[in-house]
Amino acid sequence: MPEESVKEKLANFQTLEFKNVRFRYNDNSPYVLNDVSFTLNKGEQLALVGTTGSGKSTIIRLINKTYMDYEGSIELNGIELSSIAKDSMLHLFSLMQQDVFLFEQDIHFNISLGCEEIREDAVIDAAEYVYAHDFILDLADQYQFELKNNGSNLSAGQAQLISFARSVAQGGQVMMLDEATSSVDSITENLIQKAIGRLFEEKTVIAIAHRLSTIRHSDQILVLNQGKIVERGSHQNLLAMGGVYASLLTDTANIEDDEGLLLAEAK
Repeated sequence: MPEESVKEKLANFQTLEFKNVRFRYNDNSPYVLNDVSFTLNKGEQLALVGTTGSGKSTIIRLINKTYMDYEGSIELNGIELSSIAKDSMLHLFSLMQQDVFLFEQDIHFNISLGCEEIREDAVIDAAEYVYAHDFILDLADQYQFELKNNGSNLSAGQAQLISFARSVAQGGQVMMLDEATSSVDSITENLIQKAIGRLFEEKTVIAIAHRLSTIRHSDQILVLNQGKIVERGSHQNLLAMGGVYASLLTDTANIEDDEGLLLAEAK
């Protein structure tokens, strides 16, 4: 396909489709994804749920082209992902990682990453979008507040919100969220959940999800086990099935608790 035609087709996100995707790290290793198929359309929210090693992170890494040599087909707007240069799709995706990395620079830089196209008003807009603006204003020097040692002079939750704001400021049309499992203070936890809730209402999202408040509002939940999709559907439908998804919930109380967590092994 001509380069200009590819650029035109990738101008805006429309659909991402996995078709019978298999992946392993090398020819001598077992498959970590096996016959995975799903479709994510513009405006939808997809949650990936499963125990450690079930393949959730591998799906994200295939989408952002960290891993390349997959079997089957992954199509972005109808174009095979393996034929798309990574630079041609950077504007479509923003990744919110569980492991927050912050630079020893001020908050403004940590949100904009020094990109001149992301001006001060865009930095503030991004912070407001994820409910970080108010706590930033309470800091000495506010957006010029200098961070130390990967944000050690912020709380863990505040650092997550700065990372969220960075992803929003980058302007990706699809948010890929690796939800953190670390505990934070209740006030900041509430802000984080509000930020995630807003993303789910307004963005296309694919999330490695651990909190029930994130999962239950997804259009589709994929439950993975040993690299295979073993269940799929809505929160209520999967709960009614009484299968793997239901067994991942800690207890009946958490089913009714917006802050309910899946079992610790579901990281």
